[in-house]
Amino acid sequence: MLIVALVALVPYLVTIGYGFVYDDGPIIADNPALHVPAGMLTAWRVAYWPAKWGRAGLFRPVAQFMYALLWNVSGGAPWLFHLYAVVLYAACAIAVLWLLARALPINVAFIGAVIFAAHPLHVESVANVAGSADVVAALASIACVLVIVRAFDAAAPAGTSISWSAALIGAVLFAVALGAKESAATVPALVALCVWGWRARGDEPVEATAVIARGWRVWTAFVVVLALMIIARRAVLGGFSPPSTALAVGLDGATLAQRWWTMTGAWPLIAQLMVFPTRLSMHYGPTTVVPQRAINAPAMIGVAAFALVVLGAAIVARRGDRRPLVALGWVVLAYLAASNILIPTGQLLAERTLFQSSVGVSMIVAWMLARVETFPERAHRLAFALAAVVACAGVWKTVSRVPVWSSEERLFRSGIDYDSAAFYPYWQLARSVGRHGDNARGLALLGEAYRRYPTGESLSLEYAQHLRTSGRGEDALMILSATSIAHPASQPVRLAYLDALLDRCGADSVIAAIQNVSGRDPAGSLRYVLLARAYAKLDRADSVTAVYGRAVAEDGGDPGLRYAYAAALHASHRDADAQRELDRAAASGEMPPAVRYTLQARISLARGDSAGARSAIALARGAAPADSGLAALDSALRAVRR
Repeated sequence: MLIVALVALVPYLVTIGYGFVYDDGPIIADNPALHVPAGMLTAWRVAYWPAKWGRAGLFRPVAQFMYALLWNVSGGAPWLFHLYAVVLYAACAIAVLWLLARALPINVAFIGAVIFAAHPLHVESVANVAGSADVVAALASIACVLVIVRAFDAAAPAGTSISWSAALIGAVLFAVALGAKESAATVPALVALCVWGWRARGDEPVEATAVIARGWRVWTAFVVVLALMIIARRAVLGGFSPPSTALAVGLDGATLAQRWWTMTGAWPLIAQLMVFPTRLSMHYGPTTVVPQRAINAPAMIGVAAFALVVLGAAIVARRGDRRPLVALGWVVLAYLAASNILIPTGQLLAERTLFQSSVGVSMIVAWMLARVETFPERAHRLAFALAAVVACAGVWKTVSRVPVWSSEERLFRSGIDYDSAAFYPYWQLARSVGRHGDNARGLALLGEAYRRYPTGESLSLEYAQHLRTSGRGEDALMILSATSIAHPASQPVRLAYLDALLDRCGADSVIAAIQNVSGRDPAGSLRYVLLARAYAKLDRADSVTAVYGRAVAEDGGDPGLRYAYAAALHASHRDADAQRELDRAAASGEMPPAVRYTLQARISLARGDSAGARSAIALARGAAPADSGLAALDSALRAVRR
C-alpha cells in the first residue's frame, strides 16, 4: 500500500505549487457562490457550471461541496486544492490494490495497482483540480463494490440476504459517487457484476439469481438513491439530460446511428489511451475524433476487435473463471455513461472520462499476470519484467506530462501542438490571454480559432463581439452574416446580426431586415427590441411605442418587454397606460427591483404623486444604493415640492 501510494503521489507533488488552470477557473476560482461559508450549503442546490457559462446539464453537489470547503479553509489558496487532488488519487490507487487483491494473488494485485497509479492517462484528473470529481467517483465506486461484495461473503454460509447496515453503507457510497459525477450511475451494475464474478479462482460462485435475490436490500437502497438524484437534478437543472446547446461539437444534430459510427470509429484511439498513451491532449475535438455519418473502417475494426475480446472472455467464463469478463464489463460500464452512444454529452472524448474505465484495464492486466504465473519460469519472469517496464514508462510519461498543467499558456499550447487543425485550444488560449489584458493577441488567437471552425455558433458570436469592441464592426458584420446562413434558426445569431447591422448600416437597414422576413423570424419577440432601437434612432417615438405594443401582444409573458413598453408609454406621456404595464411586468416577480422602482418613481412624478415617487425612490435606493441616477430623481422630487 505504501509503495502504491508513493507511485501515485510522487509524480504529482510538483502540482502543489500550481495555480488554478482551465476548468478550475469558472468552477472554483471565479465562482463566488462557493467562496463564503454558506457556499457549502449552496453547493447542494446549484448547477456545477455557473449560470453565466450557460447550461451544461451537470449537477455535482459532492464535488462542489468539497471545493467550497477547501476554499473557506484555505482562503482560496490553490495549493490546498492540489494537495487534496493528489492525496485523493493516492487513496484511489490503494483502493484499486484492495479491489485487485480481492480476486487475485497479492503480487499481481500489487503490480496491477502500480500500473494504475503510474498511468499517464490520469494526469488530467489529478493535475487539474476540477478533474478530481472523477477520482472521487472512482474511489467511492470501488469502496461501494468492496463493501457489498464482502457483505455477500459474510452472508454466504447461511445463504441469507445481506444486512440493511451493509446496504445502507453501500447506498451512501453510491450517493457520494453519483454526487461527484453523473457517470457513476452505473455503480449498481458494477456492484452486481463484481458480486457475480470478481472472486478468487476456486471460490464458491454466486449465480445471477442469487445476486438479485440475496441483494434485494442493496438494490432497493440504490434505487432510492438514484430516484432522489433524479428529483434533485430536475429541481436544480430542470431536466436529466444535457441541453442541446451543451452537446459536443460534431454531435449536434447527430442521430443515434451517427453517434454510434462516430464513437466506435474512435475506439482504436480510446483503446490506445487506456492501454498506454504515447500522446495526450487537453482536448479531443472533431479534427481528432472525426464525426461520421455512416459505417467506416475504424469503426468496423473497433467493433470487430471488441467482439473478439468479449468472445474470448465469455469462453474463459464458461470454463469457470469469470474475472476477465467482469473486468471487461467494468471497462464498458464505466465508459458507457460518457461515451456519447446512449446519451450525447458535452465532449466527444476526454481523458478524465476514461479514468473509471482504467480501473477495469488494471483488472485485466493483473488477471493476465496471474495466468502467466502458471507458465514456465522464463515466460513468467519475462511477463513480470515487461509489466515493470510498463510501470516505469508510465511514471516517466506522467512526470513529463504533469508540467503541461502548470499554466494555461502551456496547456493550450500543448493542445495546439497535438493537433494544429483544432480550433478549441486556440479559442481557450485567446480567452486566457484576454483575461490577462493582452486583448490584441487574444483577438488574433480568436481569429485563428475562427478560421479553423468558421461554422461554430458560440465561437463566431464571441469573435464578432470582440471585433466590434475593437472597432472592426465591418468585419464583425461579415462574420455574423455568414454565421446567420450557417445557423438560420439561431436566435442569438440573428439578434447579434441585427444589432451589428444597426451599428454599421443604420436604422433603415434593420427595419428592412426585420420587415422583409417572411414567416417566423428566428429572433422571436426580441426582434422588437432592436426594431424599437432603430425607430428611436430616427426619433420616431410613436413608432417605438407601437413596436413595443406589438411585442407585448405577441409575447405578453416576457416581463422585460412589458417593462420596455411601460417605459415607452411613459416617454410618450401616456402614464396611466405605463403604470398598467409596469404593474403587469412586476406581477411576474422576475423584474429587478431597482429597475422597477426607478421607473415607478418617474411615472409617479409625472402623475403628480409625490408620496408615491418618494416611496419608490426609497425602495430603489435600498435595492441599488450605488445607483447615481437616483440623485436626479431626488432633484426632480424636490423641484415638485417647491
